[in-house]
Amino acid sequence: MAEIFNFNLKVEDYLDLADQSFRATDIEKSVVYVGKALEIEPENVEAMLFLASIYSDLGSYELSNKILFKAYVYAKSDLQKTSAVATLVNNFYELGDNEAAEFYLNAISSKWEKFEEMTNMEVVGDIDEDEDDDEEDFTLAYPKTEEFYFEALERAHQFLQERDFDSTLKELEVFSERTPLYDASNHIRLVCYLLKDDIDRVIYEATEMLKKSNYLPIRCTLVTAYMIEEKNDIALKLLDEILTKDYNGVEEITVLLPLLVNFEMHAEVVKYTKRLLDLSDLQPQTMMWLSQGLYNLGQKTEAAKIMRRVATIYREFTAANFYLDYYAKQPENVNYCLGLPLIELIDRQNKLRSFIELDCEECTKALTYDKKISELVKWCFRDVDGKSLLLLVDKLNNCWSSQVENIYIDALITKDVDLKLGSTIIEGFLRHKSALDYFITIDGKCKEIHMRVPDALSKLPSNFIRAISTAVFETLVNLDNANESLDRLSEYVDSFCTLNERGNLEWLIVRGDKAAKFKSTRTLLGIFVLKSAFADENEIESVCDFYEISPTTFKKYLKILNGETK
Repeated sequence: MAEIFNFNLKVEDYLDLADQSFRATDIEKSVVYVGKALEIEPENVEAMLFLASIYSDLGSYELSNKILFKAYVYAKSDLQKTSAVATLVNNFYELGDNEAAEFYLNAISSKWEKFEEMTNMEVVGDIDEDEDDDEEDFTLAYPKTEEFYFEALERAHQFLQERDFDSTLKELEVFSERTPLYDASNHIRLVCYLLKDDIDRVIYEATEMLKKSNYLPIRCTLVTAYMIEEKNDIALKLLDEILTKDYNGVEEITVLLPLLVNFEMHAEVVKYTKRLLDLSDLQPQTMMWLSQGLYNLGQKTEAAKIMRRVATIYREFTAANFYLDYYAKQPENVNYCLGLPLIELIDRQNKLRSFIELDCEECTKALTYDKKISELVKWCFRDVDGKSLLLLVDKLNNCWSSQVENIYIDALITKDVDLKLGSTIIEGFLRHKSALDYFITIDGKCKEIHMRVPDALSKLPSNFIRAISTAVFETLVNLDNANESLDRLSEYVDSFCTLNERGNLEWLIVRGDKAAKFKSTRTLLGIFVLKSAFADENEIESVCDFYEISPTTFKKYLKILNGETK
């Protein structure tokens, strides 16, 4: 009798199927099955950990981290939390962010033995306790090895990512024609000048370097410099010279592909994206370029097949679904683009603006019942930064609902928010909630917030609320364990205001009428940061210097809020 397949599967069944598919190297099916498990149970930590590990194996470390942050937050056991941390540590080391990696190691230091068992990692660099501290120190001078230069190159690359150009160039000073990795160091030097917008220097130095070396990244950087100068005839001639040779290395193809895409060399794009996918993981950027190149060569069925794989594996984290819909309209050709094309971005921005212009009641209804609006808002939090997102958050703060709260909770965990966005979202919570019991990711560090919201806070003037919100965020930035400082901030706000029997603001200080007229949000921020840090008045000068505020105004505000009569 033929086996009857039961379609009424549970989460555990889908995870078993995902594991079987992964072991059979069918990544696409594995992701689909994990996705099914998460549709049934969105907060299932085992499914999150599985999906994050797949993306980590594919080299998509930032995408993996977004999922791991949620797994870390929703973990129901120490083992689940430790599993999330183990992959986060690996991902951040791969991304070159040692500080974030160490943060997660420290977060579970009390459970280090369990962590070692799971990861088979060893603590390195411990000092031998039996070592004689009185022994005279001495150093043997050995010739610098290739490892020394590799580490210097890694540090230079890290500084370059941080746009610390002076430190980048300083690290490169150890390289010369006689040292290993000299060509690679010259390439980083050229990229540094390129990012500093010193194009003339890039062209001159690259030309000089190529008199002694034929290093492909240097040649490609020179082509890029001529493109920036809009000297495309020279750039194209140099690129044609480069293409007289065939390339098979991952590094070579990686630096060459963007130039081929820029000059819309469709056949070469398809050739080298296929080759790169044979050599490395299923990166969404490479797959999207391959799909777009195939489409422009008239191979539309194959193009859609590749784009569908991107959509299946990477889900909502890419623009693949947009391109599948676009392909269905049979355009003559498509532009190379890893995100949404400009015309689609403009259309979404217009729809977002129309949503923001709705009154609060209509806004809440649209967010609750209109799936397209809900998806637009979620997309905005996922992929948009800057003014548009801040305008949206300002609107949602005034149209509070459970949907808004859930969107904010997710954004705080997965977005890695900056000062403006983070403090504005926190302002929404402070206005509408009695406590902050959430997680927030800042600079890759997922931190737990516990703060009692003062009863009268939402009734304070708006500049007070903005200053308190910013003080909360800055405290979270500066301290790995900020809750004690947040408690002090709550107590300080309670000391100068409360609610009366009618629920209205009542000042507890003699000059409350003066406080109500405070205009400087920056000065208030300085005071709240000072109080949350439990610093004394000797720190006033440094606080004023840091926030660039008047010490006279600072002291005047502080005296009034402290209840002093003069």
